[in-house]
Formats: sequence, structure tokens, C-alpha cells
Amino acid sequence: MTHQPHPSSPVGAVLDSRYRVERELGRGGMGIAYLATDERVGRKVVVKLPHAAMLGEPGFRERFEHEARALVGLELPGVVALHDVGEWREVPYLVLQYLPGGSLADCLAGGNQSPAEIANWLPDVARALDAVHARGFLHRDVKPGNIFFDADGRAHLGDFGIARAAAQSMHGLTQTGKSPGSPEYMAPEIVDEVELTGAYDQYGLAAVVYRALTGGPAHEGSSPHVVLHKKATQPPKPLCDCLPGLGAGAEAAVLRAM
Repeated sequence: MTHQPHPSSPVGAVLDSRYRVERELGRGGMGIAYLATDERVGRKVVVKLPHAAMLGEPGFRERFEHEARALVGLELPGVVALHDVGEWREVPYLVLQYLPGGSLADCLAGGNQSPAEIANWLPDVARALDAVHARGFLHRDVKPGNIFFDADGRAHLGDFGIARAAAQSMHGLTQTGKSPGSPEYMAPEIVDEVELTGAYDQYGLAAVVYRALTGGPAHEGSSPHVVLHKKATQPPKPLCDCLPGLGAGAEAAVLRAM
């Protein structure tokens, strides 16, 4: 997907007379992240701007600001904290907790992980999802690129605000090929006009574990539509095909959520 550029980069700017933007950290499906310093309290933070293409979606800006303001200061265990929300050159932005340990996507770029390695981060993310669901929220975009590590190696779930803002009318967005999220980690019910539950996020987490174990997706296809159709009509490829030594109990635990 090609994203429209912002009018200019905020690197070098001081947002709201407070956040000095230093450099770009990375780009994801929902926005661009920048490393910044909160000069008021002297700490590193992440400033995240949604892609310009998203700002063109009817109602997205209002949803973004509404969701962000509802989440500012909300402390959930294992969830990247949202410190502030603002606007720069008519583009809304989030100010998020900075975690220096990189993402699970960074880790998986070097190959798959052993069950022992997965056990180091999986409980943290599962507890974070439990906390999110206990407050009546869904994350809607659980994937390796949204799992971050702090300096001590603890995992945190991020990109909460933009995912929620982008998720209104999930059915319509999916039909037009603009679904907020990553098809590899989407549950098949995303294509139906049904109310999503915590099981949707649990599917995403199981798909992340599948990817971490095997180094590949459970379903493959030439387009998001093909991938989602396969998910709705075909079981995942057996884990034992890729990992002959994996115990039946571990395989069943992953596939049960998928």
C-alpha cells in the first residue's frame, strides 16, 4: 500500500513547545513513528502521526482524536502508555511511551523462535490483552510490529489508539481493501457483519505465535481477500509440518485460538 506523504517531516520541530522530534523510528500500516524528547520532563518519547491517506477517510480524524483523548493517562499493565495527544500542521499526533528494546518484528527478522524464547514474551502480551479486554476494549491489530520490549526485555502491546480509531465499520473497510490491520493476523470473522469480541485479539496473538514458531504465516494468498477467504474455509497448516519436534499439546494450544 502506498501512503501519501505528510506535508513535511516533523524532524527538527518542537511540537506544542514541548516535544522535540529527533528522528524517524519506523513506518507501519497505520502511521509513522518518531523519536522525540519531552523537554518538559526530560524523557524520551515516541511521537506517532497517522498516514495522510488515513486522514482522508471520512470521520477518521474525529475518531482518532476521540479515541486518543479517552486513552490518555489510562494505565494498563503491559500496554504502551499514551501520554498526550496534539496537532501539528493540522495533523493529529500521539505521544507514547518509548521502549528501547525494539519490536518482536525486529526479532523475527532474524528467523523463527524456539518455544522457550516465545515463553519469554507471550505471558506479558497475554496479560496485556486480558487487561485491555477487562476494560471493555479491543486492540484489533495484534501483530509482531505492535509488540515492543523495554530495557529489561519485558513485552508491551502498542499502537492501541490508532488501531481503535481505524476500526470503525470494520466490515466496510475490509470490503474496500482498506482494513486497518494485517491480514495475516486477522480472524476470519472480520469479513462478516458481526460484533467482534476478545476472541478476535486472541486469534491475532495465536497467529503471532504461529509466525514466531514457523517463520511463516498460517495461510498465504495473493491478496488480503484471498488470505481471509482461506482462513474462513481452510484450517491452518499443521505446525508439526514445520516443527516435527513440537509437542501435540503446544500445537493444539496455538491452533485452538485459530
